[in-house]
Amino acid sequence: MRHKAPLVDLKKLGIFHSADEEAFLESDSLKALTTGAEAAPYLDENTGVVYKLFDLRAKGHLGVKISLHRESEGQFRVKHLDATLLDTLYKIRILNDSGALISEIVGLSVNADFLITKQPQAEPYLEFESDRNLAIHNMRAIHPVGPSLGHPIVITWVLEQPWIIGDLHKGNIMRDSNNMPTVIDALTGPIPPRATKEIPGIQHAIEDAIDFRKNNLLPFRKAFDDVDDSQL
Repeated sequence: MRHKAPLVDLKKLGIFHSADEEAFLESDSLKALTTGAEAAPYLDENTGVVYKLFDLRAKGHLGVKISLHRESEGQFRVKHLDATLLDTLYKIRILNDSGALISEIVGLSVNADFLITKQPQAEPYLEFESDRNLAIHNMRAIHPVGPSLGHPIVITWVLEQPWIIGDLHKGNIMRDSNNMPTVIDALTGPIPPRATKEIPGIQHAIEDAIDFRKNNLLPFRKAFDDVDDSQL
């Protein structure tokens, strides 16, 4: 059975297009937050909910996904790629199922210009490194040990397959309503089979992630033990 996405009138959310030629989004009832690489966020201070608008228009963009890309010299590097609507739907599912801050899909704007999601309002981290590590632990995610991939990543096991999660910088580590460290707005992507075969640290991290997810067995390799904070 197919489920149709609800159509949402942005004006009923308190969001509207400006009158100028660029037609920027504005709101007189919601607080516009800093726009990230993927979505324009608006905080409803009365309900403590953040609405996020992902631009689906041809001239817009739907954000970023990450992948392990094999370069000409044979080394793998984390690569940032344009995300499709399907990539973004997977990202929401992966982060939700792994234990990040929950996102809900509200629907599509009436003219199908935007995908609309919502999250509970979160607060800033208290101490970045310890909050980040606890948030990653709560996601049952593992940092692969081995050569640098260009950007720090962790690996989690969701939907019966491994995924890489990145972009765990200071803007994406928050605290939820229970004052627990949590991850928001991270980037996700699948792991190419070739990378699994050619990078021992990736294979080990996947094995650890499976044990962590399915058996709650905490591995000895600690998340971010060998990561330089200046890279984040």
